Amino acid sequence: MQNLSNTPKYLPESFQSKLRRIAWLLIDSTFIRFSPKYAYSFRNYLLKLFGARIGFKAGIKPSTRILMPWNLVLHDWISFGKDVRVMNYSKLEVESHVVISEGVFLCGGSHDYLSPSLPLVSGEILIKSRTWICAEAFIGLNVVIGEDCVVAARSVVVKSVDPNSVVGGNPARFIKNRYFLYDSINSSR
Repeated sequence: MQNLSNTPKYLPESFQSKLRRIAWLLIDSTFIRFSPKYAYSFRNYLLKLFGARIGFKAGIKPSTRILMPWNLVLHDWISFGKDVRVMNYSKLEVESHVVISEGVFLCGGSHDYLSPSLPLVSGEILIKSRTWICAEAFIGLNVVIGEDCVVAARSVVVKSVDPNSVVGGNPARFIKNRYFLYDSINSSR
C-alpha cells in the first residue's frame, strides 16, 4: 500500500492564494450551490476552471463543499453524496469507482498542537478504487484507504486502511475482510 508522508506541511498563504480562494468561494456559494441537482457536467466544468482534474462520470452534488479545487484529483465513475465536505489544503485523490456517501468529511487539514501558535498543517488523502465511504465518516489527513474497502458509517479514520478491509468505529478498527461474490464463486470451481 502507498504511504503518504506524515510530515506536516505548514501553510503560509500568499495574497494571490487568498484571492483565488475568495474567487472560488463566490463561484461555489452561487453557481455551484444553486445549480440543478443533475447538472454534474456544469459543476465539473467550474471545478476544472479552478484547476481540478476530473475524469469521466464524476457525480458531485450541489451541496458538496470543496475548499480548494486546484488540489482535487477525481478519476472515473466517482459519486459524491449530499453534504460532503472536502477540506483539501493538500492533494486529495479519489481513484475510479468510488462512492462517498452523504455527510462524509474528508479533512486534509489540522493544527500543530505542539506549537503555541497552533499553525495550520495539511496532509494528503488518497482513496483507492472500488471503495465505499459510508455516511458521515471522517477521513483524516495523511490517510490512504486501500482498494476494495468499506468504511462504515460515522467511522473516524486517522490511519491508513489496508486493501480489501471493512473498518468501523471511533477510531476506525478492522472488522473483517471484504470478499466479493465473484471471489467465492471462482474459488468454489
